[in-house]
Amino acid sequence: MKIAISTRGNTPASHVAPLTAQTSGFVIYDSDNFRFTYLDHSNAEKQLKQGKRQPAEMFVDAGIEVLVVSGIAVETAHLLGVAGIKIYECISATVWESIQALKLNLLEAIDINPDCQDYRGMAVK
Repeated sequence: MKIAISTRGNTPASHVAPLTAQTSGFVIYDSDNFRFTYLDHSNAEKQLKQGKRQPAEMFVDAGIEVLVVSGIAVETAHLLGVAGIKIYECISATVWESIQALKLNLLEAIDINPDCQDYRGMAVK
């Protein structure tokens, strides 16, 4: 399974960040081969602005099944949910800590609820 973590850096020691235009990128963890890679958000953002890609396409193309963020806009969460990507929120942790919390089922999934205003600030267990 491939897990993308929205980050402020590009290593497993980087902190989880909200999924916004200021996200530096995504550390991708492949649990099948225990490898980390980095997906640069700035390249994807340029393609989105030029209308060449939809927001969820870069995750689908990369084979991402799970996204971990510290906050997300409802529109983005909805698009990713429609694409079949599960979203979890993890506040104040590193990439590695969030992966461990996910493995131990300590993170709650963000349910795609069209009536909800914004998912930022939802608590985790």
